Amino acid sequence: MQFKASQQLAGTKRPSLSQQIENNIAEAEQPKNVGVEDRHSDQEEEFQADCEKVQKAIDFIMLQKQIGVWQIEKIIGAGANGVVAKCRHKGTQEICVMKVAISSASFHSLIWESEVMGRIMRAPGEDRTQHLVRRKGAGLCLGPEGEGLPYVVMENLPGNPVSIIGCCVGDELISKVCEYGLQLLKAVYDLHKCGFLHRDIKPENLGLYKKEILILYDLGMSRSFTEHHGNLREPRSNIGMRGTDEWASLSAELGKDQGPVDDLWGWFYVMIEWMNCTSKSPLAWAAFDDRPEIRHLMKSNNFPSRLVLRGCPKEFFKIQAYLRSLGRCDSPNYFYLATLLKNAKSKAENNNDSPVAANGDGTLKANGPKIENRENAMEKIVTRMNREEVYFARV
Repeated sequence: MQFKASQQLAGTKRPSLSQQIENNIAEAEQPKNVGVEDRHSDQEEEFQADCEKVQKAIDFIMLQKQIGVWQIEKIIGAGANGVVAKCRHKGTQEICVMKVAISSASFHSLIWESEVMGRIMRAPGEDRTQHLVRRKGAGLCLGPEGEGLPYVVMENLPGNPVSIIGCCVGDELISKVCEYGLQLLKAVYDLHKCGFLHRDIKPENLGLYKKEILILYDLGMSRSFTEHHGNLREPRSNIGMRGTDEWASLSAELGKDQGPVDDLWGWFYVMIEWMNCTSKSPLAWAAFDDRPEIRHLMKSNNFPSRLVLRGCPKEFFKIQAYLRSLGRCDSPNYFYLATLLKNAKSKAENNNDSPVAANGDGTLKANGPKIENRENAMEKIVTRMNREEVYFARV
């Protein structure tokens, strides 16, 4: 029996894919008036690229003003591999984000990212996109030289959990980190259930839906780690580093082929950074960017955990010990990890000195802000992870 998490930790349910499609159709039939404030909010300084080739692509895209049914609002980012623009659907007026490839390297990566999002959205059974980014469209457009360039449109997810977590202290901080940590774990869990590894989990790849629900995006570096029959793929050798050094697992940094546990290390490092987000060095190795050997030592079993997990609840020590026991081919016990976070959050909220201590009626005590108690929602997600089969067959 599968448990469907119908309510998210934040107390706001994200519409399912079918509901969202119905809403978009209904909105498209209504007359649209784009307010002056909406237009004025986009009258910001235009993005300027350092590379002449990139700037040429930006100028060309802005000159087109429209790609397919998407009106280009403004460029919000660009690099050697592609351009990122804010766009608006002509019919529904929905604001989304568009990625356009401008190099051979990003060409295949963007097509693959679009394919991964499509497979996740088509996954049978439960909606796996509650905490994963949703694709809104994809296709080919003409480039500056008349070449075909792929583009993909995905939902716009402004904001980041750090802006909210950074305002918390003490037990309130622990509670909020565990809340977002469980949502991120749910995203990783669903991605793995679809047979994919993310391989680049970090704070910059996280957004917020309705300013409450955490969403994991940027799937361009993801990889299928199972075969057609569900068996784990054979590990490769000497594949090189995949991911971002600061949040990558030690195995990934050493160029080893990755498995589910490597994504969980990224998830774990993100939570540690959240716990210390107001520090100059949120991660112990952040001050040693140019010393990879020090970073490797700190991520190894030979370095004291108390120095890496400073400021973290004791449940984080159990998470670290469990992750160290896993190998590439092991199937993680997501329910165990979710339970540890749930316990840490419950302890923080039940602390009488905590500004987030709860009353019996589900509201918070007078010594803190009055918000809903989300214990029931957390219980649902944790229980769901326990009831659903989590099994990756070994070769």
